[in-house]
Amino acid sequence: LPPLSFTFEQLEALALGAKTLALIADKDMSAAAKEALAKIRDAVPQSHQEKLDSPHLMVVPPQGITMPQKELRQVRKAIDEKRILNVTYRALDERVSERQLYPLALTNFGPIWLMTAWCVTRQDFRDFRMDRFDQMQLQREKFTLAPHQTLETYLKRFAVKPAARMG
Repeated sequence: LPPLSFTFEQLEALALGAKTLALIADKDMSAAAKEALAKIRDAVPQSHQEKLDSPHLMVVPPQGITMPQKELRQVRKAIDEKRILNVTYRALDERVSERQLYPLALTNFGPIWLMTAWCVTRQDFRDFRMDRFDQMQLQREKFTLAPHQTLETYLKRFAVKPAARMG
């Protein structure tokens, strides 16, 4: 990659994002965020390093919340490798169901992680709270999405504009 030049505000934004991710993601993603922040810090001028080290923007971990570490890693792997997930899900009304899912995306809402998936069982898109899975099994079998099952179709249907695409 060619050298990048960032304003301090841009570095601050990256640092805040990395600090937040380090607190709310699974251990692998958390470690990657910390490593990326260290690389950024080492690559910027001394004056920017001192500002980045200043605790003027802090991230406080959610209290009393346990992040679903194992499940987040499994879902990230399933998304990356396009592998089927078989799950036991406990809805907010406490009904339990068995589902077969094609995981598409993870979304974080502070202390809550949601997985967006094509639910084979219901033949439609569903969003699942990661803290509501009683059981999750990553299958060896891979899935292939039909055009109506893609994340892009989900985003268009629900008029969602991902943050990565905003601006």
